[in-house]
Amino acid sequence: MLLKQHSRLDKKIVLQILCAFLWISLFIFVNGYFLDLTNKTINNFFYVGIGFLGLLTLFLFYREDKEVVFSLLLFLLPMLALSLMEWELSGYKIPIYLCLFLVGCFVFSKNKFFKSVYLASFLLAFCISVYIIFDWFLIWGETGKFIRYANWLGEYYHPGFFSMLLCFIFLMFFDQYFLNKIDKNKSILVFLAVFIFFAYVAFLGVIFQSRTALLGVLAYFIGFAIYKKTYLYFFVIFLIVCAALYFTEIGDLVANRGASHRTVIWKEVWFDYINNCNYFVGCAPMKNILGQFAHPHNIYLSILHNTGIIGAILFLLFFTPLIYMIFKYKPQWGLLVFYALPTILTESETLFAGNSELWVYFWLPILMCMVGLQRPIFEQYKLAKAKLLS
Repeated sequence: MLLKQHSRLDKKIVLQILCAFLWISLFIFVNGYFLDLTNKTINNFFYVGIGFLGLLTLFLFYREDKEVVFSLLLFLLPMLALSLMEWELSGYKIPIYLCLFLVGCFVFSKNKFFKSVYLASFLLAFCISVYIIFDWFLIWGETGKFIRYANWLGEYYHPGFFSMLLCFIFLMFFDQYFLNKIDKNKSILVFLAVFIFFAYVAFLGVIFQSRTALLGVLAYFIGFAIYKKTYLYFFVIFLIVCAALYFTEIGDLVANRGASHRTVIWKEVWFDYINNCNYFVGCAPMKNILGQFAHPHNIYLSILHNTGIIGAILFLLFFTPLIYMIFKYKPQWGLLVFYALPTILTESETLFAGNSELWVYFWLPILMCMVGLQRPIFEQYKLAKAKLLS
């Protein structure tokens, strides 16, 4: 009896140690971009901390869930196939990384201890946002110009990636700590507070003049209105936002941000697909668009161009049932998938890009949502199986 208790105590200590290292790895992975860490350093925390330790934790403590993990990997199969079709851009190791990340997300979902990562990330992001807003207003006061903020602690940072990651962390915190506590019967003051929160997050997108981040915030907010059936509140807020955009300089500021040439680039890529590519399997990625752009700046279009109709079908085979199940079961992280989908509209070259930011604001919510869906789906599966056997 004493030996059994001693063994259980040892296992508990080992689990706590593993969870501590996993906590640190997840925090660094989510916030490494803000901490000025190199991609190599962040990736090492991903490979060793999330990948290897996640797999080790799964085999040591959650072996009884191997059937669930296997079913999640099967669900991910279209994305694994798509990554292999895009191996020229993403590399042959990407399917392994995706599987390891999924296992890590499964381990994170099994222990509420990891929820504090989202709080710690929010506190860091909030401090960063306060500094940036203050600095932005200071520059505006001195120059009279609404600049596109692109510096952090004196160094240039990609404003698109920075704003999308920053907005994502704010919404992740809201999603984990407040979403389930709000319903349509709450007082108007609660929804006023929610509106102020969303306005603050959207303002961060305005400061960085990131239309993609703003689209993501809007998509999350629309999903929130559908989730909570607060259509009237949404309509009123939508009118307020439209009025603010119309009667202030914000609308013009975001709409006419610089010479991004996005639509011109997209037309060029589309014409190349129509005239030079195999419609079913696509063709080699475009590397020198209009003599100056390294990629199409639209992952949806890149998938069609580089992998053809087959790649587009694989993409739809994954995301169509995922979105359907999000609306059906309303899992945690579900609304963050709606934030993730617009964020691939204008920036990265591929879904499987090496930059860690994309893996945080795109793949983290999608994989965590998949893990969150496994419980209601398995319960339904067990009920159906019991009916067949009875």
